Amino acid sequence: RYDKALRRYVPDGALLARYPSSMGMVAVTRRGARGPKRLRLDRGYTLGSSAAPEWERLQAHLPLVLHPAPRRVFFAGLGTGITAGGATVHDLEAITAVELVPEVITAAREHFADLAQGLFEDARVRLVAEDARQVLRVESTTYDVIISDLFLPWKRGVASLFAVEHLEAARARLAPGGLYAQWLPLYQLSREEVDVIVRTFVHVFPHASAWRGDFFAERPILCLIGTREEVRFDLRAAGARMEALAEREVLGFRKAGVKSLPWLLHIGALTTAATEAPQGPLETEDHPVLEFLAPRLQRARSAGLHPPLVDARFALWCERVAKADPKHRVVSESRNFDEARLLQAGPLLYRYSVQRERAARYETLERFRALVPVEATPDLRAWVR
Repeated sequence: RYDKALRRYVPDGALLARYPSSMGMVAVTRRGARGPKRLRLDRGYTLGSSAAPEWERLQAHLPLVLHPAPRRVFFAGLGTGITAGGATVHDLEAITAVELVPEVITAAREHFADLAQGLFEDARVRLVAEDARQVLRVESTTYDVIISDLFLPWKRGVASLFAVEHLEAARARLAPGGLYAQWLPLYQLSREEVDVIVRTFVHVFPHASAWRGDFFAERPILCLIGTREEVRFDLRAAGARMEALAEREVLGFRKAGVKSLPWLLHIGALTTAATEAPQGPLETEDHPVLEFLAPRLQRARSAGLHPPLVDARFALWCERVAKADPKHRVVSESRNFDEARLLQAGPLLYRYSVQRERAARYETLERFRALVPVEATPDLRAWVR
């Protein structure tokens, strides 16, 4: 019965393994003979794939290089283990990864270990089959960095990971100077859902900022970073650490341009006013707005209504945030002219990715190149899709 159900959504691919669980059917699938492997839960919930491991690892690298000296990191959600595996190349004392479905840990270990950079053999790693919300509430350990995975709030119960109570519990587990990073799959979220998430996040973390996770027009991801106290990120130090990772060939990107990543990914200090979402309810456990809103909007998107916050819509969202933060309050002041201009170049690179007209793309690319020094120019073939 399960095999037939799984093959209905992988008609031209292969079912590599399946793991029945109390949470549903965990499956590892592959499209085509050499296509990427995917980790799925039931028919439509994808927990990760092997398609672009360098970008999945960046979800760990970015928060870790923004912290000046992280020692302990917590991952809410494991999935394939590729993102958490990105942490193993950093100088850390302890890595905790919590996954709600035990069979997901088994599937990741058996089918994605080659992409997880030693995660499943590293003595610093603690894998926990539990609800990450409860672990953060019950345990007293503090962390320098807490990273929350790309959760889709339209799945039952997942919206609680964006709730005030969960964010407050995570904030209490942050060590002094620690940061909480929440990744959002914008290609699965409409503006209405993002507004609820941002409004709730800023309520708990008044010192918040927004960062890109890539420069993809149709499948962008967004990172919300919150801290207990006001923090100014040293992007020069973060860029140097990115470059060091590239030199060790563990980053997944070519060395050229990676030093500029922290500047190009930065959007701005985050306020609800900046995103035009100052009014409205918060997501709480006793008033789960998102829990009911997200499934309805997800069905509406399949009918062409309430489009996801991608492409030009996301570019405009980013521009509003940047306009509200012209001095980039959450980053350390640039020490030279070129670094200051890199902060202006990130929006142009995303605009270049979004634009369809050849003439407009050429003009945007020329403006981008005028701002970015040659030695800091990334490989656009890898960065823009």
